Amino acid sequence: MIRKGKGKIIKDAVHGDIFIEKKFFDLIETKEFQRLRRINQLSVANLIFPSAEHTRFSHSIGTFHIMKKIIEHFKEEFNFINISINEREEDLALAVALLHDIGHGPFSHSFERILNRSHEQWTKEIILNTEGNINRVLKENFDENFPMDLVELISKRYLVRSKNIWKSNKKDINLFFIISSLISSQLDADRLDYLVRDSFSTGVKFGNIDLSRIITSMSLTEYKDDIYICIAEKNVPDIEEYLIARYQMYQSVYYHDNKCEMENVIEKIFRRIEELMDKGVFNYPLPREILSIFNKDKLSLDEYIDLDDSTLFYVFKVLRNGEDFILKTLCNVILNREKFKRLQIMDNSQTYVDNFKEDFKIILKKYNLKIDDLKNQYFWIEENVRTVIYNTQKENIWVLRNNGTLQDISTFSPVTRFKRSKDIYFFNIDILLSLIQQERGKCSMKVELEDLINKYNGEG
Repeated sequence: MIRKGKGKIIKDAVHGDIFIEKKFFDLIETKEFQRLRRINQLSVANLIFPSAEHTRFSHSIGTFHIMKKIIEHFKEEFNFINISINEREEDLALAVALLHDIGHGPFSHSFERILNRSHEQWTKEIILNTEGNINRVLKENFDENFPMDLVELISKRYLVRSKNIWKSNKKDINLFFIISSLISSQLDADRLDYLVRDSFSTGVKFGNIDLSRIITSMSLTEYKDDIYICIAEKNVPDIEEYLIARYQMYQSVYYHDNKCEMENVIEKIFRRIEELMDKGVFNYPLPREILSIFNKDKLSLDEYIDLDDSTLFYVFKVLRNGEDFILKTLCNVILNREKFKRLQIMDNSQTYVDNFKEDFKIILKKYNLKIDDLKNQYFWIEENVRTVIYNTQKENIWVLRNNGTLQDISTFSPVTRFKRSKDIYFFNIDILLSLIQQERGKCSMKVELEDLINKYNGEG
């Protein structure tokens, strides 16, 4: 880390030197932001891609850097239509880029489902917490209203679908819309950083896009009394390349079968803890902030900020050494990669899947296991993974056509219409066999299940 005037230069593996002014660096130095060093950017993807050890910390700084580049580019665009962005508006854009992931919990989106609360909600609470360091620094380095304006931006980001458009009144434009769009849309600073960073760290080359060209392809245009963020028609191939790269990263990394499996396992671990607590038979020495998740009292903000990946790994180690076989087995999936068995049922033909499930249930019934809903069983994982290259229900990517009209990119680009859906199935035979009382029954059931799997894999 190098000092430079009223700020510091951070060496980043993806973007090189990143200069951060002191007023923003003070935010990085807070307890809340430093916590992001201990939260992996890609959840459990490092169990599949060993070099994917980068964190929410480095991604947040990278997003800040890209936002700075986008703002510099748009300053020139504003000049073309006689508009200027003032220093406070620029600071808001950079602060929301830096803090956009401040509310992420351990293992990212898996933990959101466990808590049934989004990281965006935690982000807003952290920013508005008058007893927290983030709120204090924002008020000291900017102004008293800065935290609330940031939350307003985040709220518009997730609740207001402005379609990258705001009413044109050149002397009084609400720049919140453009700032919101630049941090959360289908083409924004957040996505641009995680695409190149995740690609770099996993070794998957799909995300190796030309950032500078994409940024310079963005422009502002007046159209029918409104102002739009758009791209020129000549730059459509660059945006298509970006969309394809993002789609391939979802297929290869974000929705990798084993990543989905392990994230499901984490959710099952917490469901098992809750089940044992409800039965009054849970007596593991877990941290206070973990126990608060299951108590009637709401998990406090201070407790949430104490949570990171290391907390959950500690929990998994404690549970692995306990008496409950299901918890032991599930935790070893995460700690030792003792994975579930992947079921590949005749190319996931729905007919074969349904037949497999019926035959599977017949075997279970034979051993006095009557199970109607496989999805809720600890030995079974089933998930539908759907990937679209461009979501027409979200913010538009507008294209200024050569004939002067403005159109959504999906209306004429065939690339944007591609989508894929797949079902993935895993099961753990050890957890299933633990439900059988007699050892002889376990042996014969194992043989029958292996024969069934071979049959539907096309091997029998």
